[in-house]
Parts: sequence; C-alpha cells; structure tokens
Amino acid sequence: MNFIKTNGALLRALIKLPSNINQHTASLSSIPPQKCKSDVYVSICIERQPAITHEKTKLEEKMQKTLNDMEFEKSLKSNFELLKEGKLHLLKKAPEEYIAQSVVDIEENCLNELKNIKTTPRTLDEKTNNLKSKLSESLFLFTEDGTKGEKDALLPPKGIVNEGETLKQAAKRILNESCGDKFNAFLYGNAPVGYTAHTTKDNASGDKVFYFLARYESGSITTKTQHKWLTANELTKVIPENIYKHIKHLFITSK
Repeated sequence: MNFIKTNGALLRALIKLPSNINQHTASLSSIPPQKCKSDVYVSICIERQPAITHEKTKLEEKMQKTLNDMEFEKSLKSNFELLKEGKLHLLKKAPEEYIAQSVVDIEENCLNELKNIKTTPRTLDEKTNNLKSKLSESLFLFTEDGTKGEKDALLPPKGIVNEGETLKQAAKRILNESCGDKFNAFLYGNAPVGYTAHTTKDNASGDKVFYFLARYESGSITTKTQHKWLTANELTKVIPENIYKHIKHLFITSK
C-alpha cells in the first residue's frame, strides 16, 4: 500500500495539474465551434476512346509493306489468276461463273463492284470539338465552369458534394446534371484517383476537388451546358496552369 501511495504522489507531482482546472474546462466549453469554410467538390474526367487506329508511322508503313510482300510471295494463285493464264484445268472443279464468262467480263464486273463500295472516311469534322472529330485519338469532355474564381474556364464536369452523399454518389449525380439522362458513361472504381486542394490568401485550408475517371459509352449531351471534346495536347490551352499541373497525369494516352 505504501508503494502505491508513493507512486500516486509522484504521479501527481509530475503532472502538476493546476488548481483551477475546472475553470479552464468551463472556459474551453464556452468557445463556439468554428464552421469550416472549405467545400468538397467532385470532378469527372470523361474519355472518349479512339474509334479507329492512328495513322501509321514511317516505320510501321515499312514493316507493313514487308509483311505484305512476304504474304504475296508465299500465297497460292487465285482462281482468276489461273483463268487468265489458261490453267483453270488445274482445279478439281472450276467455278461456274468462270466457265460462263470471259476473263474481260469478270474483270470488268469486279472493277464496277469495287467502285460501288463506299468506305467511311478516317477523318470527320477535324476542325470541330465534338464526338465525331479526331477518331484516332482519345478525347476528353470539358465544360464551362463558373465556380470559385474559375469563371469561363474549361474544366471537366464538376459539382459540389451534398451532405450525406458519398463521392461516388455525387459523381453520378453531377454527371447526370451536367450531361443529361441520355448521356451514358462508365465510372471507374468507387474511389477518386486524385484531388486538388486550394488554399486561401491566409494559407488556410480551402476547397478540395476529388477526381474520378470515366469512359464514354453512348448517347449525347442534352443539357445547355457549353462543352468541348479536346485531345490531351489541347488541354494546356484551356485549363488554368495551377490546376493542370496537379491533374495532367489523368489525361495520359497511349499515343
């Protein structure tokens, strides 16, 4: 018992609790809680993935020609080539159309059929910033954002997180409000892939923006929101520098 009492006295001496501790507690409890001045936002980086392959480089064109030459050298002659050379008898069974028609007629019919085939051009509306432009590149959706000193700046669709919402729920709501219910995009994951934090003039903690990645699937934007689809190389012209340096890694493409 003496040991416990001694250590208890030693402990009280080390702590040195003030005699007016109750007064300090009362004064602290009377301080009104300060409201947080910062807001939480969610922004969605929506990518329209390439619809066609990009133009071949010189090295790729050279490699493609080599492969075509190798295939041509190792390939067998077609029925039409045998017909032109008068070697159709080498076939076990000659096609009926080759027997009924002359070489000239067959060749003319094939050329006419080729002329009637209309292929879709690789480039559509290259000077515009919509979904049909730059089909061989990734495009990202940007809208005019008018919040918190970023008026008239082009940024990914963004909105404030409401009380009681998770970040994923807020992202889905903001996507619907910005693009309409006929615009379909797939959100990757349940958690954001990055964020930016803004500070006030007195270096206090300010607004935070959390970023989600999404993939465009179908539909069109039905709201009146002013928007553009831009390539990764065009982003530096529209995104404020203080924001771009923090989110540029979100727009890295394979090309």
